[in-house]
Amino acid sequence: MLMDHRLPNASSDLLARTPIVHVTRDPRGILASMLRSHRESHPLGRYDLYGEMERSRPLLQGMGDADGYRWLFENSVYIPLVIESMIRIQTIGKPVERIEFLDISTRPRDVIERILRGIGISTDDVDSLAEEFAFANLRRENPHYRRGEADSWREELPTELIRDFNARWGRELETLGYPPTT
Repeated sequence: MLMDHRLPNASSDLLARTPIVHVTRDPRGILASMLRSHRESHPLGRYDLYGEMERSRPLLQGMGDADGYRWLFENSVYIPLVIESMIRIQTIGKPVERIEFLDISTRPRDVIERILRGIGISTDDVDSLAEEFAFANLRRENPHYRRGEADSWREELPTELIRDFNARWGRELETLGYPPTT
């Protein structure tokens, strides 16, 4: 199973011949989450693969949300790498199952069952796993999670920034099945 928040370190050949469950997310939602994680919610180190959070945290803590989102859009090395990773997984990897991250919060039982089936594991415990990994429980335990509402990035990101994001990454968004709309 691959989530596209990190670059897959597998060769193209391995990606092409390995069954993959691709857990993915609209890149604009990733940008919306980045502000909080870069400012405060993620500890530096393990999650800061490129040193970006450590460099940007003091700067972002002194900015309003709109300026922070703009700064991340213009300066983050993470967004281009994640989009590249998503395309690589989707086009070279040919996933046996594609799961939208937002479905994890809205339909956890269905998603867990799809993941288990996709990787060939028994679904006997799907109900207990759905309860254990329910978004409400995860959010209580980890302040990183924002709202858990589908497409909440539309309300959080400034309209002009969404337009700029779509202009810069529109072709990639379409390749990934995300309409470049505001």
